[in-house]
Amino acid sequence: MNDIPRQVSAATRARNPHLYGEDTERVIDAVIKSESTLHEEIAEYCSTRRWVCFHSRMDRKQHATLGMPDFVVATDDGRTIYAEAKQRGGKCTPSQNAILHWLKSNGQIVGVVTSLEEFKSLAGA
Repeated sequence: MNDIPRQVSAATRARNPHLYGEDTERVIDAVIKSESTLHEEIAEYCSTRRWVCFHSRMDRKQHATLGMPDFVVATDDGRTIYAEAKQRGGKCTPSQNAILHWLKSNGQIVGVVTSLEEFKSLAGA
């Protein structure tokens, strides 16, 4: 989500009216806020469970492994959960899909979640 430009030039808007209509800034802010809220909810939930939560930042590009999930959570019962948080309708990048597939095929707990309830379900809570 961090690769969506917040401000674009008039020339870019003119060349891409289908992308940069009048409501573009409002829509971009809503998407970022919604996914950001989901990240906050998941991090808070993990904290209340006293789970160790490694969380990727949303305010800038990450410099970790390309495709690394947003959350890597170590639970108090020895499990590790890998979760990619997405806005409803959001899609994983090819590198995210590759990492998630590899993790799952090697027996890890992996999922793409669009709500706190989906994260809880993935975590078996």
